[in-house]
Amino acid sequence: MKADERYNNYDLKGNLISYLRMTDDKNFKIFDQEGNQLGYGKRLDDHRFNIYDLDGKITSHAMQKDGPTYNLYDNDGDQIGYGNLA
Repeated sequence: MKADERYNNYDLKGNLISYLRMTDDKNFKIFDQEGNQLGYGKRLDDHRFNIYDLDGKITSHAMQKDGPTYNLYDNDGDQIGYGNLA
């Protein structure tokens, strides 16, 4: 994941729910479909990411799969969606 790359986030039915834009190789901002910032995230290691709301509360997690794809999980560990390079 590189600075300025865009990744689309989908729910489990394949509906676009948001997108993220990398700010550097470890941090990103999350936006709704209209471009309003919903939160931000941080890469913890090569495969794990935490996702925060604008108040700094962890709202979900991502686990990178092969290449530029990842699964999204809620705080209980249940998969809520997935994402990939746009």
